[in-house]
Amino acid sequence: MLCQAVLLLLHCFASLTLGQYDLCKSLVSTDDGAVWEQYACQPKAQSMKDYMRVKVDPPGITCGNPPERFCTL
Repeated sequence: MLCQAVLLLLHCFASLTLGQYDLCKSLVSTDDGAVWEQYACQPKAQSMKDYMRVKVDPPGITCGNPPERFCTL
């Protein structure tokens, strides 16, 4: 009974520390053999148009539509 409570508590702490990223792993070769390296997965790419607006100075320095495509870089 105590063991189950401790395991449940550890599971809750582990889920809090992972945050918003999933756990990824890759097989890495070392001198001692192959081991799994675990790391936080990168977040999925999202469109930033909902969160930011591009403003350039001087106006008209961009080309194309949408204006996020810069010609002069």
